[in-house]
Amino acid sequence: MKKVIPFLFVLIFAFQIKAQVGYVEASHPIYQFLERMSVRKIISSYNSFELPKSKKEIGKWLREIDKSLYKMNSADKAIFRQFKSEFEYEYSGKTDRYYSLIGNGISNNYPLGDKEKYLYFYNDKNKSSFYVNLIANAKFINRNSQPFNYYYNFAENGNSALVNFGGRIGGTFYDKFGFQIKGTNGTYRGSKKLADTFPEAKFNYKFNETQKSNVGSNYFDNTEGYAAYQNNWLQLKIGSDRNLFGEGILKDILSDNSPRQDYISLKLNYMNFSYTFYHAKLLGLVHINNDYATNEPYKQINAKNFVYHRFGIHLFNNSFFNVGEMIIYSFREFDLAYLNPFNFYKSSEHANQDRDNSLLFFDFSNYSLTNWKFFASVVIDDFDFSKIGTHWLGNQIMLNTGFYTTILNKLLPLDFEAQYLRIDPYVYTHRFLYNNYTNFYYNLGAPLQPNSYALVLKFIYTPTGKLKFDFSFLYSEHGENYYSQEHMLDENVGGNIWYGYREVDLHNSTKFLAGNREYLTKIKFKGAYEVLNNYYLFLRAEYVNNKEIFYPKSYLDLLLGFSLII
Repeated sequence: MKKVIPFLFVLIFAFQIKAQVGYVEASHPIYQFLERMSVRKIISSYNSFELPKSKKEIGKWLREIDKSLYKMNSADKAIFRQFKSEFEYEYSGKTDRYYSLIGNGISNNYPLGDKEKYLYFYNDKNKSSFYVNLIANAKFINRNSQPFNYYYNFAENGNSALVNFGGRIGGTFYDKFGFQIKGTNGTYRGSKKLADTFPEAKFNYKFNETQKSNVGSNYFDNTEGYAAYQNNWLQLKIGSDRNLFGEGILKDILSDNSPRQDYISLKLNYMNFSYTFYHAKLLGLVHINNDYATNEPYKQINAKNFVYHRFGIHLFNNSFFNVGEMIIYSFREFDLAYLNPFNFYKSSEHANQDRDNSLLFFDFSNYSLTNWKFFASVVIDDFDFSKIGTHWLGNQIMLNTGFYTTILNKLLPLDFEAQYLRIDPYVYTHRFLYNNYTNFYYNLGAPLQPNSYALVLKFIYTPTGKLKFDFSFLYSEHGENYYSQEHMLDENVGGNIWYGYREVDLHNSTKFLAGNREYLTKIKFKGAYEVLNNYYLFLRAEYVNNKEIFYPKSYLDLLLGFSLII
């Protein structure tokens, strides 16, 4: 046995490895860059519907970009050089542009150098790899809120400062297996209500737990990670990191509006065909019960799951057509019918006695015109062709369409994106409350209620490789249900995700935007500057005017922040 263990260790790390196996976080700025390169026809086969992408894919696209530098403006060339340095190992298998405090590539310029920084980085002539990073960020937010009128004085003014720090470790072996673990801890000072507007605090259980003592409520922690297997045509993954599904600024299938999920996934890519399967655990409705022995309250959370699969074809002229399904099912940990990646879930839902929430979607994106991308997707929550045009509540459609253009890119490094999202009454809802399209009370998809539409415009300006600005505008209208003065449901027009259709609603005719009309306007400006490699300063100003029925509010948020990775 003593001889076997060293032999296995040598066998694992002696295998030729050409790139790190793993994934680049869905929030990474490289995806904006790759989208621009795809729109400008500098790279092909890139589709942003599903994020994150694997590091191997990132390396492949960077090598493709390197062949077309003559088509790029000076700002994009500078950005490319930065990403080429950051993903040098994936791009070329080399580490000449890496700094490490410990291990390979040790440098006295480590803290302030302009190369990619690691606390520890290891690779050998066989291209095995292991890395450790320290990460930290600090944010300061100020809110200036104004009441709408004398009767609705919900002004919330204050300041809050957050500090978050931790690290990540990852590695690759066999050129097939990889892993990453990321953990952070944070605290705040000032207004807890404002601190709770950030995802790292908002989705944290301990930070928001109501306790008899206040111990621990000033701190929040977050852990995510994954283990993955990859080869040229297959990706298998078990993880707890952020996934985004959908086109446009507002993701209609799976957004970052809810807590991330623990999941298993499978991806297949062969020639012009692709297939994705994703099965995730959600948090259902919370019930507070009393323990009979101690008479202490305890939480009971219903088991709830989200299933997604999507089949895609890469068509001519760099166009993509895909069809997929989603299922929400509850009150059982796992269902073998939905754990099977290769199944027709709508039929399985019927065989399961019609107790789950099934949705069908089609999406299409087209890059055939240089400097333009057009996209459209349709989600069918339920549909009866015989009742088209009758406003029957069962005909539930969500339409998502828009475009992305870089037409001014040669004159000015400015991109423009526009999106229109329409959500019909009762979309995302279900007749059984525990099967609605939520995760722990937050929408899985876009942060809009059913019976709504939103128009979103976004400008992205990148004057240099180190500096980036973007400006966005959102306008939305929503038809809310009618309620009594005691806030009890009076008439259901399909305007709230928590009220699916009831027996009394089955014969109703529901018009789009019927109900109490609500209006939302958001104007946001963001700027980011990379002082040194992996050292970022950022600024955000956001104005929100939300004319809700019960809690109208208007406020201006100013945020300053700093982040680093070493």
